[in-house]
Amino acid sequence: TCIVYHGKIDVIVGFPGETEEDFVELCEFVKEARFDRFGAFSFSPEEGTAAAKMEFPEEEIAVRRAEIVSELQSRIMDEYNEARMDTVMEVLCEGYDPEEDRYYGRTYADSPDIDGKVWIATDEPVREGQFVMVTIDGCVDGDLTGYIAEEE
Repeated sequence: TCIVYHGKIDVIVGFPGETEEDFVELCEFVKEARFDRFGAFSFSPEEGTAAAKMEFPEEEIAVRRAEIVSELQSRIMDEYNEARMDTVMEVLCEGYDPEEDRYYGRTYADSPDIDGKVWIATDEPVREGQFVMVTIDGCVDGDLTGYIAEEE
């Protein structure tokens, strides 16, 4: 099962009827397509749904498949993040983290609590909900880092 939302693709692995061959094909597709934003989730039957009555892979298999696809995507995201260095991106400020002493936010392509953050270094206050242009200068644990871009 695949869901596309604002350019982000999410898949559910371990869905009823999914075979090992289907999963291998998905992995090859992920490697070839090189999505900028992609999430993988394991199927879990919801009581009262048609899918819950169908035969599906064991939960451990579905969880492991989600981990495998997520690792594939993680490598692709590392390359994507590396390509963002020295670019300017529009970031929606979501708040301030006193431990990091930085603001943080996300780009149009980032899903809250799923995708990485953009950490913003600035001496000027930024309001939650404000859009700012950020020059990307680093990447730490999948999150981008940068500073407020100078206006031209």
